Amino acid sequence: MSTLNKKLIKILLILWPMPSDSNLILKKLSEITIKMDDSWKIFALKGSLPKHFTKFRLPCPNEFHQVNMYGYQKSIISRMSYFINCILKGVKLVKEENIDVITQHDGHLTYGMVAYIISRLTHRKCLIRVNEDTLIPLVFFLRASDNYVFKSKTILSIVAFAYRRMEVAFFKHVDWVVTHGPMDYQKIKRLTNRITFVPLWVDVKKFKRFDEEAIQKLREKFVSTKNVKILLFVGRLHPEKGVPTLLKALKLVKNMKILLLMIYSISEYRKDYEKLAEHLKISDKIRFIGYVHNDELPKYYNIADLYVLPSIREEWSNTLMEAMACKTPVIVTEVGGNPYLVIEGKTGFLVPPKDPVSLAQKIEFVLENPYLAMRVAEVAAKKIEIYDKDKIGESYKTVVKNLIRI
Repeated sequence: MSTLNKKLIKILLILWPMPSDSNLILKKLSEITIKMDDSWKIFALKGSLPKHFTKFRLPCPNEFHQVNMYGYQKSIISRMSYFINCILKGVKLVKEENIDVITQHDGHLTYGMVAYIISRLTHRKCLIRVNEDTLIPLVFFLRASDNYVFKSKTILSIVAFAYRRMEVAFFKHVDWVVTHGPMDYQKIKRLTNRITFVPLWVDVKKFKRFDEEAIQKLREKFVSTKNVKILLFVGRLHPEKGVPTLLKALKLVKNMKILLLMIYSISEYRKDYEKLAEHLKISDKIRFIGYVHNDELPKYYNIADLYVLPSIREEWSNTLMEAMACKTPVIVTEVGGNPYLVIEGKTGFLVPPKDPVSLAQKIEFVLENPYLAMRVAEVAAKKIEIYDKDKIGESYKTVVKNLIRI
């Protein structure tokens, strides 16, 4: 009997093991499940769960299973214990629940390898999600470890070479790959035809422009004077996001009163950036907001005069789409998927990565030309409508269904 004749299509999902805000997990899961219904079921493996936690409020049925990990959570030993225990629990769960497809959310060559091993041990289909270049965070992780071996550039180069070779072999062997990154899609397409490009989506009913009176009332909660310009950064506080470049650019912006609001989920580098801000003598211009629930984010996009994303690498940015949908002018680096969404002077503004001078000049230009910025933001909002959740959400379901038929 065909798998599609079952009442449920069942997916086993390997998640990042570290503690994380439940709302952040929910947002990530929604990328996959937004258009799924009662004919689908998600089984997820996670390293840390709240006590008595069993499921999220998703469009489809779901179960969460905790996987033990040992030692210091950021150590290599801890990660390895998580991988091994994921495989053991995953194999058991697949056989007990007759799960159809094994996949992961992040880390295509780490948690993706776990998904691949489970799929081969249970003779199920393996769907690998490629969200980012995981070599970059791996190198940062190794550099930050206590092991002196990884302080050597030669060792890190060897690790990077081996990683890339493993990645090539991996993509050639998995059953299917799905990515929201146009650059990743082009790269992997050269290795295998078993790949689908599915961009991230944005809820254009939630992320939209407020009326001016409502915006003004919200702004008054952050600034007491009207001539202060609000810049907004939303993303991980990680070197990959180019935060040092943003802070250095802020130092170079002249003749303007600016307040930079920084919203983030991962904050391991916050102290480093606070020290950098102190060194640059711009601490009074920055507010480290921290995590903001997704339902509250439209307020911040609406009060901002400018959204800035100075990433070193960026495949396809959720927050960029959200800002554009809210008709907030955007400045982003000319990397990865950014130029697919932002056309210079038409839907936003582009700058080179790691170039605080160019970024500062562009910030000054956009803020000094509010009518131009407004027209550009209007066009951007229209462009982003094609990435509405209802249109994109069906694509992921189609990928899974087609995979099961193979």
